[in-house]
Amino acid sequence: MFEGLKIPTYIGLDSGNVQAGFAIKFWRALKKNDIEHALREMQAYLAGIPYVEGFKKKLTEAATAEGFYEYIFYLVFSMLNVYVRTQVKCSAGRTDMVIFMTDTIYVLELKINDTAQKALEQIDQKGYARSYVTDNRRVVKVGIHFDINTRTIDDWVIA
Repeated sequence: MFEGLKIPTYIGLDSGNVQAGFAIKFWRALKKNDIEHALREMQAYLAGIPYVEGFKKKLTEAATAEGFYEYIFYLVFSMLNVYVRTQVKCSAGRTDMVIFMTDTIYVLELKINDTAQKALEQIDQKGYARSYVTDNRRVVKVGIHFDINTRTIDDWVIA
């Protein structure tokens, strides 16, 4: 499971008995350019985050803003040392997030009050990916919808 990683050995665990956690599975999917798998991992991870008693109302208020999910995505990517920018300005507006991998640039638009398809259409209509077409990396556009009741990814569209 942790092929090539020495962390289990350093902390006294047999690497054959250690299961890969979210961060490793998410990172591996990104490295393989499998954004579909990475988003399934993120969906499951977010679904497993418990709310704190007495904080449920605050969490519900925060979860109704796209910025809440943008913040979570930013934290995950930056903790994995992935170069990520949020609210990236271009001539026609701002895209929620751009992720720069070695051979791929992901342009993400996040929605809570609209569909993943509408998010993808916004990327195209506003030309959020245009400034990256001369880069030698592959450009992938991703529209993502979050469900405010479950506080996780509900749907996504990749182009």
